Amino acid sequence: MGILTEGVAEAHITSADGNSYIAEQLQTGWVFNAACYLDNGASPAEALSINDCTLLTLPFSVLRKHPALKAEATQLAAYCVVQLYRRSEVLFTSAMLLPLEERILRRLNTLKDKQHTVNITTDKLASYLGESKFKVYREIKRLEQNNVLSTGYGTITLHQAGLLD
Repeated sequence: MGILTEGVAEAHITSADGNSYIAEQLQTGWVFNAACYLDNGASPAEALSINDCTLLTLPFSVLRKHPALKAEATQLAAYCVVQLYRRSEVLFTSAMLLPLEERILRRLNTLKDKQHTVNITTDKLASYLGESKFKVYREIKRLEQNNVLSTGYGTITLHQAGLLD
C-alpha cells in the first residue's frame, strides 16, 4: 500500500476492448492499493505521473505482520474504499444519466484549481469522460460561446456560470 506524498498522477484503466481511459486525477494524499490490501485482488488501474511524484510504500507483508500497523492499515484501507465507492457513485450517475454538457462541467469542477482553471486538452477531457473528442470539442465550443468557460492552449477556465460550488 502506498501514499502519494508529493505530485500529481492519473489513474488509467484499460477496458476489455483494450482502450485506455483516464479514470481520475490523483492528488497528494491519495492512497494506492487500499482495496487490494483488503481483498488480495489485483487492480485494473495503473497510475501515471503527470509531474515529479513521491510515493511512499510499505509491502502488505510488513503491514500485516505487526498488529498495530495491521489495525491502522485496515482502518485506512476501509476509509479509502468508502471514498472510492462514494466517488464511483457520482461518476456512474454522471456517466449514465446526465447530458454531456453537465458531465463536462462536473468533471471540470472536480479538476479546477483556485483560479477555476484546468490544465487539460480536449482530447484528455474526452478520455476522462469516455466520449468522442469531437463531441467534447463541439460541446466545449458551445459552452465557450455561451460564456460558461473559456479555452486557451491546453487550459480551460470556468466562468461564474460554469461553477457548481
